[in-house]
Amino acid sequence: MRDASALRGLDLEIARGELVGIAGIDGNGQLELEEVLVGVRPMTAGGLRVAGERVEPGVHQLRAHGVAHLSGDREDAGLVPGLSLTENWILKASGEPSRFFHNGFVDAAAARAATDEAIERFGIRPPDAAADVATLSGGNAQKLAVARELTESPDVLLAVNPTRGLDVGSARFVHEQMLALRERGGAVLLLSTELDEVLLLADRVFVLVRGELVPVARDADRAEIGAVMLGRGAAR
Repeated sequence: MRDASALRGLDLEIARGELVGIAGIDGNGQLELEEVLVGVRPMTAGGLRVAGERVEPGVHQLRAHGVAHLSGDREDAGLVPGLSLTENWILKASGEPSRFFHNGFVDAAAARAATDEAIERFGIRPPDAAADVATLSGGNAQKLAVARELTESPDVLLAVNPTRGLDVGSARFVHEQMLALRERGGAVLLLSTELDEVLLLADRVFVLVRGELVPVARDADRAEIGAVMLGRGAAR
């Protein structure tokens, strides 16, 4: 397995109300970048700042600073089959005692009420908070994952291949939620292997190639961007 050194000299700043897209072919550092940003893989150099404050990567630290993460591995890292919708809903809230955890105990009523509210608000089907999350279709599972990350209106969202494997309607729903967060003044970082998705949504576009970020000019065409993705050139 490659470590964070697979990423070379990355320097990226995202403003409030901006959606930055990073395109690239799988295997060029996307996994390493995601894992470094969320604290699964240690940084070998540099740091992460949110609103000017240095933050140590990690689920609880990031959530405490208003950063949400929509995993690129929904089945193995985003949601946990065998657990109910409610149990999946509170997984990332264990560091927030005032919400669902009190003195080591789960407030089951509060957790169920929050999940029921999300089910209704985001149109998750079937609407059963006690059901195994594995019974949901791919689109409804992603709706649950999106709802869990965005319901608290985070300041920053890291979204990795958020529509992979989804039908058109479900993909449109995910896009709408990301754009709505941007319109509310949130900052969104989109990592996607789908170039069309990045070009559709992003205010600024980069290509991740061999661990390096290459900026893409606004007037670059698909052929130029494709050449960069293949490591054959630089977008103007």
